[in-house]
Amino acid sequence: LGLVGLAGGLGGSMIDSVLGATVQATYYDRDAKRITKKNGPDAEQISGFGFLSNEMVNVVSTALASLLAGLAARPLLASM
Repeated sequence: LGLVGLAGGLGGSMIDSVLGATVQATYYDRDAKRITKKNGPDAEQISGFGFLSNEMVNVVSTALASLLAGLAARPLLASM
């Protein structure tokens, strides 16, 4: 079960990284001249989906990793 927990943690981290790099909303703040994760009055969206913030990516990756780890642990728990 310890290895399932380790794999679930690593998998969750990887899911979080992939979602953050591909679908998380990213903005360019013209006033500060920098890329930011927060929307503001002088910010324009340059990538991702507006409804998917960093917090939402964290929730989705945690839920997916927990679900996958639970499914992987189920046969191990049934044999005990």
